[in-house]
Amino acid sequence: MSAHDSVVVIKGDRLVNHLPEIFGVFGYKDLGKNRVIHNDEELDKAMDAWNLGEGRVLKAVTTSAGWLLIYDPELVMHANAEACRAVSRKFTTQVFGLMLDGASDRFGFCLHDNGTKIREFLAVGGKLDRNDGKPLSPEIGLNLKGLSGLDEKLITVMLGVTGVELYSVLETNEFTVKELDSRAGPSQKDAEQAEPASAEKKPAWKFWK
Repeated sequence: MSAHDSVVVIKGDRLVNHLPEIFGVFGYKDLGKNRVIHNDEELDKAMDAWNLGEGRVLKAVTTSAGWLLIYDPELVMHANAEACRAVSRKFTTQVFGLMLDGASDRFGFCLHDNGTKIREFLAVGGKLDRNDGKPLSPEIGLNLKGLSGLDEKLITVMLGVTGVELYSVLETNEFTVKELDSRAGPSQKDAEQAEPASAEKKPAWKFWK
């Protein structure tokens, strides 16, 4: 079965205490309604029902290898470059985003560090759509331009950059499912901190298998 995954991981598992601020940068209000998920079957079921209506959505959060991982069934956070840069600047840290969408043949990743985009790669429909920045050391030998087996290759890149093994985390970690209001919009302060977008926004991506 094709992969359908979209995650944002932020260096610093201590940042779990700053989730309302982080979600605020992405334009969400944390409604304070949480529940704990103990296995991948529960997580899959919960994320299938991510859209609660009237602007309310679900995200799932866990930590691994010193990183905070946000599991995004709405498929929009990784594509929000301004928010990713703003979070990386606000907390003086790194933000890594990964997208694997076998259904629509979209595969990509990005890395932001302290407010600067370091790397962005995107392949759409078997063609290279974006290849910004110098290849990261975990990319060496993977031949991303070959555009075959990109799901496994990009998971390898994520592991090399963050130390987070995506499918192991999804299968074994305990997650907190959080209810958010997507109509909040970013706060004025956070909007001012974000850098102007240097490229047009990309469409949202499908995720999870």
